[in-house]
Amino acid sequence: MDAMHPHARQRKTSPHYSEWDPTRTSTRATTRVISREALNASAFVIKREAAARYREFAAILADHGNDSTADLLDCLAAIESDNAMRLDKNGACMQIPIIDSREYAWLDPDASKPKASAFIFGMMTPRMALEIALHAKQRVKAFFERMRGESRDTPVRMLAVDLARSEQSHIDVLTDALEQLPSPFPVSEDQWADPTIEQQM
Repeated sequence: MDAMHPHARQRKTSPHYSEWDPTRTSTRATTRVISREALNASAFVIKREAAARYREFAAILADHGNDSTADLLDCLAAIESDNAMRLDKNGACMQIPIIDSREYAWLDPDASKPKASAFIFGMMTPRMALEIALHAKQRVKAFFERMRGESRDTPVRMLAVDLARSEQSHIDVLTDALEQLPSPFPVSEDQWADPTIEQQM
């Protein structure tokens, strides 16, 4: 069972989380035979996105003086980059993935617009960065578990299990990091979140 953080309910209404539903059945995934190569290609897209976002969040938090969380995200970025590189060497980038990369974006498309990204990143706190990452990892793990359940091919099922296990390791690290942050306090309408204060939600 996935580890869930006490503040998970807040993510569903947060404007900067991607709202893809991991329980939604993908027509593309269920009307074709899932090959190991296609699953590898999908994992490559997912790992590349994770590495980019981890690194981006780490740089923002470092600028805000939140070095401990920034260092953690940098380490996770390096792990995901290595994973993507291994998949690339196996020819994953030459295959057609069974997913739309936008479904696994960590942020909604509107968040990438200059004004939106400046606002979100300017107010990003360690808790916000970790919760976005955790939410993304839980969605990805659900995808790999769904691929394991839908495929009858043993190599594909074994790969999906390995990929889901990898995502769980990130979930565990992120959950532990969140639990180590000071307890959050709500932000009033007159007081915006301060990215230099770890207690901010």
